[in-house]
Amino acid sequence: MPISFEADVCGQPAWNQSAVGVVEESPELRAAHLLARHLFLGVSQDDPVVWSKPIAKPHLSLAYGNEPSLLSTLDVPKSFVAVDLALVRCDPPTLEGVAGWVEVARVSLA
Repeated sequence: MPISFEADVCGQPAWNQSAVGVVEESPELRAAHLLARHLFLGVSQDDPVVWSKPIAKPHLSLAYGNEPSLLSTLDVPKSFVAVDLALVRCDPPTLEGVAGWVEVARVSLA
């Protein structure tokens, strides 16, 4: 299933992201998000969908710690098809901490 961006990529920094693409919240994406929160955090699948702050929407982080002016140089597609789903431990949640983030699990969506 293709995942489409809601609108043009946002170049306004959020946290330490210099380019973020907000994606359309489909029923399938919502279900996958709820299942992941249930399996990894023990949250009930009946709980409401909660997306990570500061954007609080489903998104794809495209660039970290860059000048927002570089956004115009990104060649971003209007949609994409994810072939894998990765769970990443993002501690500490800082720009300096990015190098220490660890992939915990990866699942093929094919």
